[in-house]
Amino acid sequence: MLVFLAAPILTRALALFREGRVEFSVSGLAGRFLRARRLEQVRGQMPELLSLLSTSVRAGLSLPQALASAAREMGGPLGEELARMTEENRLGGTLEEGLDRLDRRVPLPEVRFLAAGLNLARRTGGSLAPLLDRIGETLRERRKLRGEVRAMTAQGRLSGIVVGAAPFVLFAVMAAVDPQFVRPLLVTPAGWLVLATALFLEIIGAIGIRAAVRVEP
Repeated sequence: MLVFLAAPILTRALALFREGRVEFSVSGLAGRFLRARRLEQVRGQMPELLSLLSTSVRAGLSLPQALASAAREMGGPLGEELARMTEENRLGGTLEEGLDRLDRRVPLPEVRFLAAGLNLARRTGGSLAPLLDRIGETLRERRKLRGEVRAMTAQGRLSGIVVGAAPFVLFAVMAAVDPQFVRPLLVTPAGWLVLATALFLEIIGAIGIRAAVRVEP
């Protein structure tokens, strides 16, 4: 049943691809991977940032000064983002606007917690150091929980990789052992449709497994 449902979609997709109206962008996939990696690096740096800000505020620095100091001391992507925010503030932007732009550039719950907490403290006049300590503790607990959940779902992710790779390995083995057996799949329209349908179902299965074992941010 799934083959018959997928066949019209796959036939149309193949036609569009041949006409050049659909392209697979390797650079786009690489960009997504690099962005996801950068976000994870920022996530890992957040507890260090909270600790630096708390120490600076207790030492008597204002929040803008504490952020500027953290931008100088921290490296990596979070240090770059803080330096950019500090430069924007120096050119006339407000701290609240800088935090909002940081939240949009780095769409992580950890950054959103920080921006919301700092903006609230500035409006209400609350003490920053205890607030920063509480946010830092919350982020450390979230990080610990994420690690525990990832450990619990490791077997499911490994099973997904094995199940996903099995058809490709089997096809390669069959092609090496008996090339004539798999030749119709490679040189006939019916074979192309079968391969496209199999790939479509493979992608659906991979998406389902990923959704089942995905750790929420």
